[in-house]
Amino acid sequence: MATFTEEVRPLLTPAEATQLMKDHYAKVGAVRRCLPLPSYDDQNWKVIVQCSQEAIDKTYVLKIAASGAACRGHAGDDATRAALDCEHTMMRAVRTTGVRAPDVRASDHGEAVVQFTWKSLTCFARVITWVEGIPLSECRGQANGALDRALGQVMGATDVALEHFEPRSDGADSSERMLAWDLANVSTVSRPYLNELFDDEVKERVTKALDAFDAFLASPPYALLPRQLIH
Repeated sequence: MATFTEEVRPLLTPAEATQLMKDHYAKVGAVRRCLPLPSYDDQNWKVIVQCSQEAIDKTYVLKIAASGAACRGHAGDDATRAALDCEHTMMRAVRTTGVRAPDVRASDHGEAVVQFTWKSLTCFARVITWVEGIPLSECRGQANGALDRALGQVMGATDVALEHFEPRSDGADSSERMLAWDLANVSTVSRPYLNELFDDEVKERVTKALDAFDAFLASPPYALLPRQLIH
């Protein structure tokens, strides 16, 4: 049973992130600043560069993933690379619906993903375009019907774009992968932490909820539900 307790995260310094850009993405432009962005298992950087062909600054996102991260089910090197490639394919599909999804920028050697080693971790770097906007988390608490409708439209368009996603031979889109983000895995992911609940009443309520959900997963109605990539 997977517990997702091991933390596998790249934690490069701003200087290391800048050097990574210089070593592999010099054609993107000269790095002016690398600013940390929020992230979970991966490490994200807002990179401001001076475009080599234009006298303006441009903004990109440097994303660094590590092999063995929990968010990808502790996938190994090959499976991690396949998962990242799957993300790129999904972004291209979503953009066809008009949703402002990022685009991948190739490295100086034409690679969509650059593999490197950082403190014994096998890591993968990608540079994607910056999408201007306000994070949804900063809109929390605002009663805004227009925002709700816009969010629903984007979610619907994304689902439609990925509804007929061609199955991948590398299994990067397989529903059998053990991902912490997949609601179907909530019981497997959560049960190892039940002993962290010191309130017996709360623990009992959570256990009953997980038992009920497991029973639903084993029921015929669940088998009839549609299932697809959505994120």
